[in-house]
Amino acid sequence: STEDPFEMRSVGDGKFGYVRWKDFENVPYTIAGFETFLSRWNSGPGIIIDLRGNSGGPIALFYTLASYMYPPDSPV
Repeated sequence: STEDPFEMRSVGDGKFGYVRWKDFENVPYTIAGFETFLSRWNSGPGIIIDLRGNSGGPIALFYTLASYMYPPDSPV
């Protein structure tokens, strides 16, 4: 059994979205998971991105994920 490197759920009485990655090695999976996460919790008061214990991944993926947090006219 392989542990899923991606976890998402609601916390704080369902008000906040929580997402955690074990690693960023599978780029397409990471991006798809983050898009799914944001689509589920984009209207709440906030989100928690938990990177504790994350072993890292490609720097380009960091910039891609960060770009979701800024408007198109203010790119990362």
